[in-house]
Amino acid sequence: MAEFLSDAWLEDLGSQLRPVTLDIDLRVGVVVHRQDVTTEYQVRLGPDGTSVVRDAIEPAALTLILDEEAAAELREQRATPRDLLFEGRLKLRGDVGLLLEQTRPLEVLRDGTHPTMRSR
Repeated sequence: MAEFLSDAWLEDLGSQLRPVTLDIDLRVGVVVHRQDVTTEYQVRLGPDGTSVVRDAIEPAALTLILDEEAAAELREQRATPRDLLFEGRLKLRGDVGLLLEQTRPLEVLRDGTHPTMRSR
């Protein structure tokens, strides 16, 4: 089992999310601050499927910023994005209006979309 937020974990996440499609092309960034390192990756959703990219060059339309504990709580479904927003533990950068227009991207990011990713 891959360590949470490791390269292998991100690769597994990409494999799990690949079949997920969205009617529009959308890039959602995720920034997770840990004690001594920051992990950044981008989830690219679109009609052809979804991919996960570390160190993306293209800017994300929306970026989620949180610490490792909050990210783990989301992954384990002990918290929702709304909970973390209200607690000030999830910050948003970019086009926040996308959350009102497109709920699917947050659903995908909330739980890694597949049960197999939640347990990792």
